[in-house]
This record gives sequence, structure tokens and C-alpha cells, in this order.
Amino acid sequence: MRVGVACTLLLLAGCDRPHICTLMYVPDQLTLQVEPPIETAGSWRIEADGQGCTVELPLSSSVFDCDVPATYSTDGDALTGVSLEYFADEVTLRVLQDDVELFVETRVPEWSESEPNGDGCGVTRVGTEVIEL
Repeated sequence: MRVGVACTLLLLAGCDRPHICTLMYVPDQLTLQVEPPIETAGSWRIEADGQGCTVELPLSSSVFDCDVPATYSTDGDALTGVSLEYFADEVTLRVLQDDVELFVETRVPEWSESEPNGDGCGVTRVGTEVIEL
């Protein structure tokens, strides 16, 4: 009987169902796309604010070491970028080859926001920055 009364009160208040959030893990993600893709052998480091990944080329060496959860993308044997679980209003991007800095620049990424777990259940931000070497 109490459940029926509660449901009736919810309907009278204009709520047809309770607010429910899903529990999917959808972290913020910053993709650092490298153009042109990197094909030169060596140890490559791509980072945002000091957080990033080291990738050994050729890719057959299977060295992929990151400071944060991340993935890398390829086109054949060429490295096209890394995607990091990372968010900041402003980021300093760096690319190093064999510990030699080839690129450094501070940028303000454009982030797209979504609520993958439902309205009011937390915002996830996704951004992409292109690094031209």
C-alpha cells in the first residue's frame, strides 16, 4: 500500500519515473594526432603537460609505456597519435624523438561535452589536438 501511495504522489508531482544514472566508465579523453604520421625508427614521446606515452618504432618492438591510461593509433607501420585519459583547460604539448624535443606548444583545447551516463549524471569531455611536425 505504501508503494502505491508513493507512486501516486510521484505522478501528482509531475514525475513519471525516478532519475536513474548508468555506471559506465567514460573518462575524459584528449587525442593528440600527429601529422604527418611518424615512421622514423626510434623512441618517440608524445605528451600533454608532462603526461604521455613513449612508443618505440618500428611498432614491431611492442614498447608502449604511458603515465596515464592511453591507447595509440597507427596507419600501417606509422604512428598517427595517442589518446590519453586527460583533461585540462590549457595544455602544453610536447613531442620528443630519442629525448630530443621536436615540438612544444601551449594550447587551449576545444572540448565537446556529453553525459553518457544520463542527464545530470556527470560530464565527460573529449578533445583532439593536431600536432604538425
